[in-house]
Amino acid sequence: MKLRKMLTHMDQRQIWRMLISDSDKLILETREASTKEVFYHCIDLTGFKGIFYNLQLEENAGWASKRFIKRSRSFINFETGFPGHKEIIALDLVSQKVLWNNKELSYLFVANDKVYGFNRA
Repeated sequence: MKLRKMLTHMDQRQIWRMLISDSDKLILETREASTKEVFYHCIDLTGFKGIFYNLQLEENAGWASKRFIKRSRSFINFETGFPGHKEIIALDLVSQKVLWNNKELSYLFVANDKVYGFNRA
């Protein structure tokens, strides 16, 4: 089998994380090490079409982590804050709009299309 390159990363920022959804969306998280800014990119792998590039959330400084991507609702979970994650933000990948957020809970797991969190206090 011969492999061929389909995507090229031209950004100078480091790729921190890559995730692929069950609907073939590639999510890239890149970071600017000097400013600690986080940027998100989404590419539809079925046609290699960019959905968005360089998306930043309101709290773009500090470290964030993605925990899940759900096809049925097309959202991704972000937790902001370091060292203890303090917020869950659900983002619609297509509209790039925040669907909901919770500043009181930290992400625990997803089951049966429900997000479970806990209070770190």
